[in-house]
Amino acid sequence: MAGVITPVCARARTGRGIAVIAVIAHISSDNNHSEVRGGNNNGMRTAIDPPLDPDRYGFGHRLRVRFAETDAMGIVHHSRYLPYLEEGRVEYLRSIGHPYDELRSTGVDLAVLEVFVAYRAPLRFDELVDVHVMLANATRTTLQMAYLLGVDGEPRATAVTVHGAVNTETGRPRRLPDWIHRLVDEPGR
Repeated sequence: MAGVITPVCARARTGRGIAVIAVIAHISSDNNHSEVRGGNNNGMRTAIDPPLDPDRYGFGHRLRVRFAETDAMGIVHHSRYLPYLEEGRVEYLRSIGHPYDELRSTGVDLAVLEVFVAYRAPLRFDELVDVHVMLANATRTTLQMAYLLGVDGEPRATAVTVHGAVNTETGRPRRLPDWIHRLVDEPGR
C-alpha cells in the first residue's frame, strides 16, 4: 500500500528503570496528514494527531540546519530531528515563563518516554526550519508535546514526544506541577 509506514516499536530500559519506547507511525496514502495512534499499540501512550497548520501551535522557534547534521547528500540525518524537538521544547518552556532549569530546580525532570516522528520531506543544509510546539495533553505524571517542522510554510515533519515527570534525584515518577495542567486548558498552548 503506497504511503503507509508499518508500525514499529522499540523498547529499552535506562539505568534508572525508566522504559523508553519509540516510533509508531502511519502516513496516510493521500499524504495530507499524519496520525499518531494511541490505545493499545504495544504500550504506546501517544494519541495525538499533530496539526499541519502552523497557526494551530502556540509557539514557534527558528533554527538553521548545520552542515554537521547532514549526510553526504546535504540531507538532515533522521537522528538529528530529536535535538531539534528538544531545542523547540526548551525554548517553548522558556517562552511561557518556566525555563527547564527552573523546573529541574523544583525537583522535577521530564524524562522522554516515547518519540514519534513522521518524515514528510527532507530538511537540507542551511535551511531555516520553523519548529512549532504545543502542549497537547497531560495526565498526573505524563505530558505530550506535538511538533511541526517546516520550511517556508511547507511541512517537513510532524512529531510527538511523551514525557514522564520524575524526581531529579531518585528518577522515580512524581506528579507534574499544577501549572502544566492549567496550561493544557489554555487555547494556543
